[in-house]
Amino acid sequence: MKAVLTETIRALAVTAGRDILPPLSLPPGGEWLGGYFCEPNAMLNFVEPRAAVHYFVLVLIGFSGVLQIVAARYQLKSLSLIPNRWPAWLGTLLGPTMITSAFVWFIVATPEMFRPGPAGFEISLLFATATLLAALMCRFTVALSKR
Repeated sequence: MKAVLTETIRALAVTAGRDILPPLSLPPGGEWLGGYFCEPNAMLNFVEPRAAVHYFVLVLIGFSGVLQIVAARYQLKSLSLIPNRWPAWLGTLLGPTMITSAFVWFIVATPEMFRPGPAGFEISLLFATATLLAALMCRFTVALSKR
């Protein structure tokens, strides 16, 4: 059944103009899942380390932008990267700028991320780690600037 399904998907992919599936011969002790080789009992199977790092940077900068919007809206000086002497509404501009810049950079720099991309656990791990680091980064940046 798996071979029939694999060949059907391969035929559809070749018809679409690209061969997205690996060859049918497998290295010993593993299997092909989602277009890439998985070691037996492996928990993380990143497609490519460069793509994982780019996704991490995307979330780090993007979530920092979200924190700047929240800091500007609720006047949270402990999270704002905007100095006290500047108007608080600049944080409302800085946040969306950071988010948009992060996504534009990510899409331009990492087009292979969408073929096939990391799986659920990998993306969750990267997202959670980058979100925590973004919050800590904003907090420590403010603390170091001694405002």
